[in-house]
Amino acid sequence: MELNNIADQLISLGDPVEARTTFEQSLAIYREIGHQDGIAMTKSNLGSVLLILGDGAGAKQMYSESLEVCRRIGDRSKAAGDLAGLGHVMRAAGHMEEARQYQTEAISNFEDIGDKSSAAEVETDLAELLIDQDKPGDAAILAQRAEQEFQKERAPKDESLASAVLAHALLVQGKLLDAQKEIERALTLSHKYHDREAELSVALTAARVRAAAGTPADRATASSRLQQVLSEASKTGFVNYALEARLALGELELTSGDHTNGRWHLKTVFKDASDKGFGLVAQQAEIALKRVSAE
Repeated sequence: MELNNIADQLISLGDPVEARTTFEQSLAIYREIGHQDGIAMTKSNLGSVLLILGDGAGAKQMYSESLEVCRRIGDRSKAAGDLAGLGHVMRAAGHMEEARQYQTEAISNFEDIGDKSSAAEVETDLAELLIDQDKPGDAAILAQRAEQEFQKERAPKDESLASAVLAHALLVQGKLLDAQKEIERALTLSHKYHDREAELSVALTAARVRAAAGTPADRATASSRLQQVLSEASKTGFVNYALEARLALGELELTSGDHTNGRWHLKTVFKDASDKGFGLVAQQAEIALKRVSAE
């Protein structure tokens, strides 16, 4: 358990590469002593960090193996967590309906055992997926419900993530002022904890909201912030956030009228995301390219 806690801290501090090594050391120990609960917990943790590092296939394998163990030993809470993890993997791969099925089942299972906090975490994930599926109104309802749950529990990290997703949903609906209010709330909350993964996620949404303000100064600020996210994510191994930052930068270049660089960046993002198995980012890059070609 101690090694798992250390690995979790390493992710929070922005070092997923070393976290992976520590989780693998923990898994070896649990295997040696035959501790099934520990094996399942560590495989689930490995699933999370492998997805961060860009190994979607490895992440799926770890979550699936953990889920099998949890169902065998009757650990409903950890099994629900693995279902949520598989939802993350499927969404990243661009398999939206499979992702939604996993997330919906996870929420149902957490609600059945009375774990409102974990259910709200998965509702935040599902809200992101609903935005991807062009259902921002439904996404906003879910994200706001999760946000309210985290307010009650005084959980600033989870609340900030829910607020950021709510801001994104409002932005897609064209409610810029409301989106700005929510993202400022998310940024304020993000200063109350130290978790680089969560902070990168919030920073990405904040840059998108800033870019949508439309002025050259706002777009320049958004571009600078996205470059910062990209630089840190690339250096520390957060492959998922690096790809998302590159996608956002390419889209920003297009909306700023720089079609040559925008197209080039989106084409490279499409290729790299496809090669790494991040089908959702690849799909979004392709949609942006088709949109500008049709103009």
